[in-house]
Amino acid sequence: MSELHNTWFMVTEVANKVWLIDDHGFDNIYLIEGKEKALLIDTGCGVGDLKGLLSTLTSLPIVVVNTHGHPDHVLGNTQFQDVHMAYEDALLLDEYINIDSRKLILENMLNGQYTSNFSVDKWLNTKINNIISIKNGHKFNLGDRDITVVSMPGHSAGCIGLLDEKEKLFFSGDSIGECDMWIHYNDSMPLSTFLQSIKHVRLISDKFDKILPGHNRSPIQSDIIDEIIQGVSKIVNGQLKGLPHNTFMGNGLIYKCSRCGIVYNPDKI
Repeated sequence: MSELHNTWFMVTEVANKVWLIDDHGFDNIYLIEGKEKALLIDTGCGVGDLKGLLSTLTSLPIVVVNTHGHPDHVLGNTQFQDVHMAYEDALLLDEYINIDSRKLILENMLNGQYTSNFSVDKWLNTKINNIISIKNGHKFNLGDRDITVVSMPGHSAGCIGLLDEKEKLFFSGDSIGECDMWIHYNDSMPLSTFLQSIKHVRLISDKFDKILPGHNRSPIQSDIIDEIIQGVSKIVNGQLKGLPHNTFMGNGLIYKCSRCGIVYNPDKI
């Protein structure tokens, strides 16, 4: 595996023609290169020059897709003309990235960690460009590999995963990962809906070997799916209850599995 560092991003080739772009530790962005096109999965916080970085990785036309509409995954959209997103989150995008949401990211995540030419005013006010709505089953054809959209409502109504069946990879966004998964947002779906989404991914898990999440270590092993299902099932069935947990996106309860946590709203089971 090769690594590339610049002033903001760290890039690692983690699979065949797949690059993990570490967005300064805040989130994971991915670039998949096919024979004819490349697919960019998420655009991060929008601080670094992502478009410029991509020009050093591929000369192919780039198609952009968001796993969901939360600010830390879409604010780099301003650097691209067209971006694909599930229609449920596209409908709420203005709410997700309004100036108040951006200020939350600025104050609670970025905390003054900027590039030398970063403009806070421009970052707060730049508009997102054209959004193209997509649904479950949509395929991005890159020439020699298809990337298939898998609907995963839970973290938000329009969360999606992306399946690269040829290379046996699953890009899970914020729905699966070795981190605390936040299902307690105002716009999150009931925990039982999240559980059904993870169970659906479990049914297709024979099509992938590794999971590439939107935060923290990547790639990870697919057996974490069973761990999540077991924990969330016990919460939904009333067999256990999490402990009080506060976040800058609201308060909830948290249940800690061995490799991850589930933060949820006890009023939306």
